[in-house]
Amino acid sequence: MLAPGNQGTALTNTFNVIVVAPEDRVVNWVQALSQAGLAPQISLVDSIYSLKEYNKPIPWQLALCYEALPGAGSQDILPAIRAMHPTLPVIIIARQATVEDGVAAIKAGASHYMDEANLANLGPVVRQALAETHQLETTQALRKQDELRYYQMFKNNSAIKLLIDPTTGAIFDCNEAACRFYGYSPEELTNLNIEAINTLSPEEIKAEMEIARSDERLYFEFRHRLASGEIRDVEVRTSPIELDGKILLYSVVFDITERKFMEEAQSFLVTISHLLNTTLDYRAVLKDVVQASVPFLADVCLVFLIGPDDSIKLQTLAALEDGIEERFRWWFEDHPATLSDKYGVGRALRNKTYQLIKNVDPQLLGESGLNPAQIDFYIGLDLKSILIVPLMSQDRLQGAMVFLYRESDRHYTDWDLKLAETIARRVGLAMDNARHYEEARLAAEAEMATRRELEALASLLTQQANELNAIIEAMPDGVFICDEKGKLTRINPRGRQILGLNEKEDLVEQVGRMILYHPNGQLIKPEERPLPQALRGIIQTDFHEMLHHPVTGEIVQLRISFAPIRNSTGEIRGAVAIVSDITELQRLENQKEEFLTIASHELKTPITSIKGLTQLAIRSLTRAGQTKEVANLRSVEKQVERLIELINDMLDTRRVQHGKLELNLRPFDFAAMARETCQALQATTTVHSITIEAPPELIVTGDSHRLEQVLNNLLSNAIKYSPRGGPIEVTLERRDNSTYLSVHDSGIGVPPQDRENLFQPFHRASNVSLFEVAGFGLGLYLCSEIMKAHNGRLWLEESSSPEGQDGQAGWDEQAANSGVTTPQTGSLFCISLPME
Repeated sequence: MLAPGNQGTALTNTFNVIVVAPEDRVVNWVQALSQAGLAPQISLVDSIYSLKEYNKPIPWQLALCYEALPGAGSQDILPAIRAMHPTLPVIIIARQATVEDGVAAIKAGASHYMDEANLANLGPVVRQALAETHQLETTQALRKQDELRYYQMFKNNSAIKLLIDPTTGAIFDCNEAACRFYGYSPEELTNLNIEAINTLSPEEIKAEMEIARSDERLYFEFRHRLASGEIRDVEVRTSPIELDGKILLYSVVFDITERKFMEEAQSFLVTISHLLNTTLDYRAVLKDVVQASVPFLADVCLVFLIGPDDSIKLQTLAALEDGIEERFRWWFEDHPATLSDKYGVGRALRNKTYQLIKNVDPQLLGESGLNPAQIDFYIGLDLKSILIVPLMSQDRLQGAMVFLYRESDRHYTDWDLKLAETIARRVGLAMDNARHYEEARLAAEAEMATRRELEALASLLTQQANELNAIIEAMPDGVFICDEKGKLTRINPRGRQILGLNEKEDLVEQVGRMILYHPNGQLIKPEERPLPQALRGIIQTDFHEMLHHPVTGEIVQLRISFAPIRNSTGEIRGAVAIVSDITELQRLENQKEEFLTIASHELKTPITSIKGLTQLAIRSLTRAGQTKEVANLRSVEKQVERLIELINDMLDTRRVQHGKLELNLRPFDFAAMARETCQALQATTTVHSITIEAPPELIVTGDSHRLEQVLNNLLSNAIKYSPRGGPIEVTLERRDNSTYLSVHDSGIGVPPQDRENLFQPFHRASNVSLFEVAGFGLGLYLCSEIMKAHNGRLWLEESSSPEGQDGQAGWDEQAANSGVTTPQTGSLFCISLPME
């Protein structure tokens, strides 16, 4: 039974209250209290200075304080009130309440903390504060009076209440709220010692109870263990009372687990935010976050990332116990998670949602779809609770964070889930930022590299443009450039000199007024001029024209090369013409041709006489039996024939160049002619073997004399350029509507670098000097022109030496010693002749 005592202050609707607030705020407060049926008697103090100087009697039962008081805050108001009235309940009203400010106010001793926007709740809060004050005053004033009424209030109150013996720690009594909170029946709870509930050591509990018994402190924070094993954070307001002559601790217990969690979570999130803001390397971010999560939110924390191929890779982890990290790394290397998993991170990623297992039941693991090896692994880790949350950023799945409790007695709650999801969202955003930063960095580097390349290219182009400009200005030939419309845009100094342009007049107009002629004297039409032709896509390297020089009045012979100027897409954007003054060259060429013509004709008559006299002498000496002299004259006759052949070649060359080569076209047997020519040439050599493969008869239409000249030249070359002898193969055949003839030798061949100009007049291969083979380079030119006149052609094909003869033996060393490149085979010359 509770002992009787003095009567406490009666709880009525009328009460004395000190209001510490600006006067304009008090009107709304009083109105809210009146609406709640309360009639406060107000003592108004509008500043912290007035409060400290207040010297009137203090009959207050409650204090209402405005947090934003000018010159002070709740941290200043509460100490001033406590100095005057240590147990007075204080309600702090904030302009805009926050969790952090509320926690600080409660810690500082406020009874309640509320938002000014919620004044509708002010009446109930005041009633509750007055009721709690009344309860405490009644407990102290009526210790032994009205025991039954006080005891019923203790038992039926909604607050968690305990009576504890401070000397032994035994729980003397409890109310229903305490039984519900701790999970015990009244009999079980009152048979327990406070040491079974409080997580402090027995020594620490004893010291705290002594402080409470002596009234040194009224507020305590502990961690209490429930019957389920769950640990809850509590705030205990206690005071000593006397019951039946025994001092007991009257304790009111408030569950502040969520408040403590929010405080710690807020601090933890501040730490995480700092880590996320220190670097843009997502790997470092993930490593720092998992290390910070242990042990605050996990005994083991892991991060998995999902790849482009949907593979799941363990990125990083941290563990409270040594050696656990290696166990996890080894396991997931040998047993990687997949999106098809029915349990764990694979399932969470597949469903894109969290997975919370508050209490891991080893017996239920067998029903989860895991294989025996997986079950043994999870049981061996002794997991107590599992929390998996996906890493998302802008609806894109990046991976998952896994939080595990194993050794500690902690279990994950819904509050832990909310915190983990908040962390995952921030980490996902940080990873997105890191990825965007990396993409931006790479793009910037690529842009800088491109800019440097463009600058280098611009510098190179400028240099090349300057070089080209210098070359054009210094060229010995005239350079004329026009745009796509045919307007002249550039003429170099030599061009102006060749055309005799006046620098003081418009150059474009002067060029436009010029009259140009073909070499035959015909007027060149505007569209036939070089630049207009080039603008039509025509390319020419040997265009000839004439003009009357405006300064000297002389006829100027010009040779022009022209071509279009195209852009990167192939469109014609202009044209260029290179003009050479060949007046002097043409004059020398005319003199040369005149000399060759005269010399050829003048030499032919005496040489013919020499040949006839030589033949007469040979016949006379033969009849006289002078064999030695006959042999000498035969040599003379041979050289005379070579001289005649050279003169004929020179005359034919002039005829070809002047378009005067005449053909006597008639049908004849090409096969018979070819066999006769082979037999005639075979008689001139003993070290060569000439063979011919031809049909019995092959009728063609052509100049038999000229075609015989072609074959004779090809066979003579085959003999001449095969100084070591060997086979010479001649093949004649008909293919489709053409006749083909080829001459294949095993001689020194034609080097690749000489083949382009092989059929030009006076051109000889670079390797003929190695073997001292005489010649003027006219034979193949004449043969080619003769075949063109027949609408046929002559060409050199790639070949190998005729069978049975290594034409290259012994020549490579000789060529190498002279620095001359030699081919790897003999020569294969071919001609084609149309049947008609």
